[in-house]
Amino acid sequence: MILRRFTKHVTDQNWFAVGLDVLVVITGIFLGMQVTEWNEGRKERIQETIFMNRLHSEVIEGKAIFQTDFEMMEATKQRLDEVLNSFYDPQAKTVLDKTHCYAIFASHIYVQRAVTLPSLTELLASGQLSTIKNDPLKKAMVGYLLGRDGLKGLVEHFESVMLVLARKYSEFIQLDHRMREYSQYKSYTNTCDFDGMKASVAFNNDLIDNAGKQHDFVKFSLEQSEALTTIHTLLDAELGVSHDGEAP
Repeated sequence: MILRRFTKHVTDQNWFAVGLDVLVVITGIFLGMQVTEWNEGRKERIQETIFMNRLHSEVIEGKAIFQTDFEMMEATKQRLDEVLNSFYDPQAKTVLDKTHCYAIFASHIYVQRAVTLPSLTELLASGQLSTIKNDPLKKAMVGYLLGRDGLKGLVEHFESVMLVLARKYSEFIQLDHRMREYSQYKSYTNTCDFDGMKASVAFNNDLIDNAGKQHDFVKFSLEQSEALTTIHTLLDAELGVSHDGEAP
């Protein structure tokens, strides 16, 4: 209909009408593009909200995992520090006990379950990171993934040069024969010859090496935990979520 009318106006040399027809067509095309762009933007916002809600749940679960594992590793690190202080500081007041013996045994173990955040992995794999419009959130998510890969690489390096003190220095450490499930370690009674350990330069060198690795592992794990907390805080702000009266 528009084409027929436009042709008639050209034939009649009604240039004003021709200009008006052209303007109507251009305006229609522009409005159509705007509506299409608005619909696409609306779909992106819906997808962004769905993604952020999924990620929010995953981050909360991830933080709980981090907290449990971090507490265990921080305790191991602290006990190892106390052992070394006791060996080298005449003023140290710590009485070494079975918790310190266990820490020495576990000094080569790095407890860190992978907090993968499936929604974030999916977003990156599909090349849809641009869906997220919040730049600080986007930066925090990418930083978390880079840190996770860095921590994984650190653990792989430590495990490649692993020192199992209970195996290398069996004269100083006797393990409880029931030790088959580490999660029940508090109920075990390993035996450590702390005086013999203190007198052995070789043992001390290896213990310091393992303790140093544990220190670095705990440090980088803490940074990952803080990165996860940053993502959580940004998601709360975006989604309008409040954790008043409950653990975030």
